Amino acid sequence: MESSKAYYFSHILLRNKIYYEGKEFSDKLRQGPQVMRPYLLELWNSIDESTFKEGVVIKDKDRVVTVDDFDITFRPYQNFNVYFFIMPDPKCFMAEAKCAALAIDKENRIRYLTMEIWSENEVEQMKKALGDAYTPQYTVGEWAIKDNQFTHLNMGHLPRPTIECFASFLGDNLR
Repeated sequence: MESSKAYYFSHILLRNKIYYEGKEFSDKLRQGPQVMRPYLLELWNSIDESTFKEGVVIKDKDRVVTVDDFDITFRPYQNFNVYFFIMPDPKCFMAEAKCAALAIDKENRIRYLTMEIWSENEVEQMKKALGDAYTPQYTVGEWAIKDNQFTHLNMGHLPRPTIECFASFLGDNLR
């Protein structure tokens, strides 16, 4: 089986920090991007081979990222405050997220969403169909808790792979 640090970071580690270590995470978030960006880098660098199950091939295990590969922005939407976490650019086409969003409603309920690049299988199918005209495509996913377990829901495709498009999609779909 193959995986990547980038996939683990956005789909497991960051999600779990938000849901299970919310106080620590929100304390860092409250201190602003100058604290949060190094914190995100520290989390990234905490991922190593021991993080994965035996036999998993880590496609980007030697990938080096810097604090400049991360950014955090904030936008209020109707009933939500949304924090966007911009990640290092995807490299492996393994549903890696370019951006994750933490949406908090007025009752302090949270939602964790990702703007993730299509999987390698989807990319190969599109390359065959479109050839050189193909550009990477992104899907909006949400990690929700259902029956005390995380479930990944695909919410839809983005017409353009930009943070602005992701933000617009969330603005139209957060209820």
